[in-house]
Amino acid sequence: MNKRLDINKILLVEAFIWFCILCVVVFSIRAYNIKQHRAQKQYQIFISDVDGLIIGSPVKYMGVQVGYVSYAKLLGNEVYVKFVLTEPNVSLPKGAVANVEFNGMGGTKSLELYPPTEQDLKTEKIINIKDTFRLAHSVDLLDNMFSKLALIGGKFNYFMKQMMPYVEPDQYENYVEFMDNLEGINEKIKVRRKGAGNE
Repeated sequence: MNKRLDINKILLVEAFIWFCILCVVVFSIRAYNIKQHRAQKQYQIFISDVDGLIIGSPVKYMGVQVGYVSYAKLLGNEVYVKFVLTEPNVSLPKGAVANVEFNGMGGTKSLELYPPTEQDLKTEKIINIKDTFRLAHSVDLLDNMFSKLALIGGKFNYFMKQMMPYVEPDQYENYVEFMDNLEGINEKIKVRRKGAGNE
């Protein structure tokens, strides 16, 4: 009976020792994780369009991956994005520029960071947000370009019509042909502009 009690005491002491060792290991791992978490630099930004950026998306500084997106949530008309820099030697300069960009054939999105320009340094922001460039912006740019070309073509056409009385008689046919070609080009530009607007 005493032998059995002695074995039970030994087992209890052994279980207590293993429990203490397990507590020390868990506490050490937890303390290491907290230390690592505090060592990482965290930033937060509000951006109007994340364009498919998700938690875990890479954060790149001048094309080199330096961290990841840790949190993203819609707040009103903007998206709150929190990201972590995992590289210990990297710190963002004041006025850095952030932008969501499309990379690779698979279409992965990343948060791209760039050093500030002189204009960015004039603002008081730690991180300046650059709007995401979407396909709609390209169509607006094309529409604007075609409207400017149509305007130039119209003014040039008007100028050439004003010059018609001063054309030499032997050059009149060439002049009329040139005017017809000019009007044809102007009409094509207008058609292209309407097509770009519809697309």
